[in-house]
Amino acid sequence: MRSTQALRKSKVLINSGTIHANLSSKANSRRFIRPGLIIKSKPAMAFMEAAALSIPQMTELYEGPVSLTANVYYKTRRSDLSVELLMDALQGRIFQNDRQVEQIYATKSWDKTDPRVEWKVLKYDRENT
Repeated sequence: MRSTQALRKSKVLINSGTIHANLSSKANSRRFIRPGLIIKSKPAMAFMEAAALSIPQMTELYEGPVSLTANVYYKTRRSDLSVELLMDALQGRIFQNDRQVEQIYATKSWDKTDPRVEWKVLKYDRENT
């Protein structure tokens, strides 16, 4: 069994930040326009726009496996905890492809006045987890 200290040492921070917007569930984030045309819903587009302004563009995208930590603060208790749109927003800005996410830690909380996502992307070391 690995010690907690060894686990912490194996996690190297790549980047972190906060997106001040309500995170939509990817399952509920699509609008059907006509056969063959499906686009993101207005709430999903608003989140992606806020994310584009909040997430820094790394000069070199990370290529290895990553661990994603997300503390999601929703406006209401009705929202499902879903981080797929966050992964889409990080793709191409922090890492190359959201398939690199091999571990996810996510929590759900509520904040009516400041819905947001506090996120952290770490290098994922399979041997020390």
